[in-house]
Amino acid sequence: MNLQVDDQKKVKLAGEINTYHTELSSRIGKLNDVVDRIQAGWKGAAGKEFDVLQRGVNENLKKIKDRLMDLEEAMRMSVQGFNAEEEQRIAEIRKVNSSAILDI
Repeated sequence: MNLQVDDQKKVKLAGEINTYHTELSSRIGKLNDVVDRIQAGWKGAAGKEFDVLQRGVNENLKKIKDRLMDLEEAMRMSVQGFNAEEEQRIAEIRKVNSSAILDI
């Protein structure tokens, strides 16, 4: 099996990842605005519990967005070739990915 991908496809993929990241960020912002308006009317334990849940969701979404940015960066770096510092960064990304941070 040949997994070689030409540079043009890598740049295109990096752009698509960036577009997805931007769209995801926009949708998260809009969702949080709606949730905040709804939650403003809640009082007591239900409001507090929902706030804890929403914070957890937002933390997981941030992790997903960070991984998307890492992936975009790796695609762009792979076009130019990797120096030692970039190879270290990729090793860090792989280490994070193998730690199952996205167990939601």
